[in-house]
Amino acid sequence: MAPRATAGDEIVVVTGAAGFLGTKVVELLNTKGQNIVEIRGFDICPQKPPCFLQSYDPCGKVMLRYSQGDVRNYEEVKAVCKGATVVIHTVALIEVSPTSETAMWAVNVKGTENIIKACIECNVAKLVYSSTADVLLGWSENCNLNESTPAPGDKVSDYLFGQYAFTKMQAEKRVLSANGSKLANDGRLVTCSLRMLVMYGERDTVFIPNVINSAKSQLGYLPRMGNRDAIFNPCYVGNAAWAHVLAIEVMHSKPNVIAGKAFCIGDHTPNKNFFDFLEPYLAATGCTLLNISIPYSIIVFFAFILELVVWILRPFGKISVPFTRSSIYCVCKGMTISWNKAKKELGYAPIYSYEESKNNTVQYLVKKFVA
Repeated sequence: MAPRATAGDEIVVVTGAAGFLGTKVVELLNTKGQNIVEIRGFDICPQKPPCFLQSYDPCGKVMLRYSQGDVRNYEEVKAVCKGATVVIHTVALIEVSPTSETAMWAVNVKGTENIIKACIECNVAKLVYSSTADVLLGWSENCNLNESTPAPGDKVSDYLFGQYAFTKMQAEKRVLSANGSKLANDGRLVTCSLRMLVMYGERDTVFIPNVINSAKSQLGYLPRMGNRDAIFNPCYVGNAAWAHVLAIEVMHSKPNVIAGKAFCIGDHTPNKNFFDFLEPYLAATGCTLLNISIPYSIIVFFAFILELVVWILRPFGKISVPFTRSSIYCVCKGMTISWNKAKKELGYAPIYSYEESKNNTVQYLVKKFVA
């Protein structure tokens, strides 16, 4: 029998619970969450993540339930939200290379609209949205950005990561605008948005694995690109997930502090050149970072040619490319984003040190590429 939430108890729905971030959010809700009586995972993936293979956590205190579903289907969203007190919405279609604009909008924007609607109809009073710091990145200098930095513009082309960042910003606007909405039971919805920096860690299938695959396709060697002084600003997935758990606690104890606001989320991963950051992971998987650097102008020209070819062949099927102009620009020009607001207003502090984050990531990558 499903638990009934009493005053202070939380029944939490995690969308994207089988994904990179969602899996870690579920893990930390289970181990560090306050007053959690039930965690409901919701994901399009038919296979249950390992954390949902048992009906209860090891201590028998938290019920664990997993439902396969699609955020584009409102009835499925509504069904999983009934009786819940919190939704953590991590689902997103993440694709920085050319892709279906219709699919991106349907998942990232329409899917989020379904979540908001279900929260209002099902009296779910708290909604935490997983956004991205990419909503701040444009085709100009991306240094020392923060929550007061204006959006790059009103068009998809204004955003460095195009349709993905644009749809995430549109979804974020809807979430924050929904703050204070009247629920069916006359309560009020509290919302917030967490803008994660580029994440790395266990279960990452895109960021660092793509770089390692690229190196292995070049006999295990990877050249540098662009300006060696360009600084890159990543964040460990465990710390990003912890920010979501903390957000629930702040919504419960001090809702006015968080209501209707966006917060950038980073950690103590050293701000350094993109390739210097990658070096320990390349070395651990048998790859070598070369001491030569390809100039930005040359590599961005090749990226342009690749994108042109993909655009021409688009009617015949989807083609993946190893890099795009936007990813090259970010790597070669750098980006730095402040998360001081989260520290000051939410009391956010990373719970994983950089050494822990690095070691966890190395172990995962060695198992994936070497063992």
